[in-house]
Amino acid sequence: MSILLKFPAFLMIGLPLLFVSCHKDTEPDKPIIPDAVDLGLSVKWASFDVGATKPGEYGKYYTWGETETKSGYFWKNYALCDGSGQSLNKYNYDEKFGHPWDNCYTLKPEDDVAHLQYGGGWRMPTAAEIKELIECPFLVLSLETVGHVTCLKITSEKTGNSILFPPGGTSSGAWGVVSDLSGWFWTSEIDRPPKPATNPTFATSLQTTSLIEKGSTSLSLVHVERYIGLTIRAVCK
Repeated sequence: MSILLKFPAFLMIGLPLLFVSCHKDTEPDKPIIPDAVDLGLSVKWASFDVGATKPGEYGKYYTWGETETKSGYFWKNYALCDGSGQSLNKYNYDEKFGHPWDNCYTLKPEDDVAHLQYGGGWRMPTAAEIKELIECPFLVLSLETVGHVTCLKITSEKTGNSILFPPGGTSSGAWGVVSDLSGWFWTSEIDRPPKPATNPTFATSLQTTSLIEKGSTSLSLVHVERYIGLTIRAVCK
């Protein structure tokens, strides 16, 4: 695994005027709304990550169900628990992992950062919509480099449109931002029965992998502990 370094904001002091000139109609305190890309699926996919400004750019990192970024990602500062994975206070179906339990499996709009950032019909994808992306027979995977970032590219043979997933990796308290040539993107759902070894401290996510040396790519539906920081790709109808 390799560490993905990101430069602090004060090193970018000379850039704001360039961004203003490119987006004259966008207020500085409001996010840039992505394009809704039609791949011929049940939902349209955003052209870039939440927190990014253009395709191929890394998005921001969010724990599952939180709507703000933070400097460190730990169970102890995860808002939807009381200090540990055994003290969940929201989105819990098992009394072993906290009291009370609400038997709620899917994010409500007030906890969906994609919906809060973009408004309208934008939201985080469901696990079923990730499976649709993975299993679709007319989507083709390839690699495309944007600047210094090699992204996984998904192209629809049905519509001719494509989207890019940069390998933003994950962020946690122990390791900081770590990239293994993979992107990790939250869904709106926690892990749920009847799968074996299921527990509500995990949520589902899309993992996109770009093995540059081998020229190979893959998409997977995986389960990640909710306190870890992942990027987010929004969808809409």
